[in-house]
Amino acid sequence: MKSQELSHGNKKGHVNKHFLILLGLVMGLRELSMTMLNPFISTFGKQLMYSTPFLAGIALGIYGLTNAFFQIPYGILSDTKGRKKFMLLGLFQLFAGLLIAGLTSNIYVFIVARALQGSGAIMGIAYSWVGDKSPIGKSNQAMGFVGMIVAPSAVIAFVLGPMFYQWISLKWMFLGAACLVGLAILLVLFFTHEMPNAADIPDHSWKLFSRVLRNRNLLLISYLGIAYNFIMASLFFILPEKFSTYMSIGHLWLVFAPALAIGMFTMMLGTHTADSGHFKQVALVSLLLLGSGFVVLLWQSLPAVFLSAICVITGYMCMTTILPSYINNLFPPENRGAANGILQTFTFLGFFLGPTISGICIQSGHPDLIYGCVIILTLLGFTSMPFISSLITD
Repeated sequence: MKSQELSHGNKKGHVNKHFLILLGLVMGLRELSMTMLNPFISTFGKQLMYSTPFLAGIALGIYGLTNAFFQIPYGILSDTKGRKKFMLLGLFQLFAGLLIAGLTSNIYVFIVARALQGSGAIMGIAYSWVGDKSPIGKSNQAMGFVGMIVAPSAVIAFVLGPMFYQWISLKWMFLGAACLVGLAILLVLFFTHEMPNAADIPDHSWKLFSRVLRNRNLLLISYLGIAYNFIMASLFFILPEKFSTYMSIGHLWLVFAPALAIGMFTMMLGTHTADSGHFKQVALVSLLLLGSGFVVLLWQSLPAVFLSAICVITGYMCMTTILPSYINNLFPPENRGAANGILQTFTFLGFFLGPTISGICIQSGHPDLIYGCVIILTLLGFTSMPFISSLITD
């Protein structure tokens, strides 16, 4: 996007912390609303009318499928029409989906509500907006700054979610989450400002999209997006049930809170290391944590549950920061929304495939196949790493 605002933001040698704080609060409220619910989606889905393990898996994963579908068109349109209006549109869709989910007792309506939540695809737009405001060479630092606001929201969500689950029904949790998203809408609507686009904005972004899509580095990074979100979403589907054999699910925060605290610290180190020119090393370590951490669940014990959560969430948090930062450094503003849209499409495709395939494996009586899928995804990620360019340039 060649707006005056974005050009100004890129020329400055420092990170625009005021804007990043505001955008971090918006993303944090979204993260809080969704993360608070994620560990209980499959449990709740199994309690609804007409539910089966497969449909419960669809209810968890359909969010990722529709999010993947809308990421690219929203990303491309935000390149030419502006980030703000499509951020608002996506937040409104998420708001409506949360309301519907809180009012239904039918698994099929619940699946539709989850699909509507996913259609509010704003992550590619948000990451592009961060890149627009970040000076060259400080993209990971800026993304890490936003992450330091978003990550505590996830910590709070994993602490409050199980507590609320003991006191109120999940229906009221959905309605409460809708209120949080409503607050995020107000913040974007009244406190973010975007300069009008310059007259020389190209009107052929969809044609440029095909060129962006052929970028080898983008495709390989997008594969990593599939892998890390597949593993994380599968963990959400499997870990609560594993944990419930040892403790009440209301105490699930005891697992996630320390895992997220460790993940936050590791993410800070990872972003600085990636900015120093060691992106591939950070990606490799993150992928190793994700794959090995999930496989740890094969050992049937409570310590294995804790260790699995720590490893997977740590790897996940690093990946969510360094991958979009890489893309922001790889593409100019006028292609950044499209590129991040592609990345987020593959990423949320992983979120759909993870719990969906997990549900199919469990329903068919072959739960161990889930671990085989994770191992294959991890090994493919290792083999793709040498083909990703180490030099990150605009």
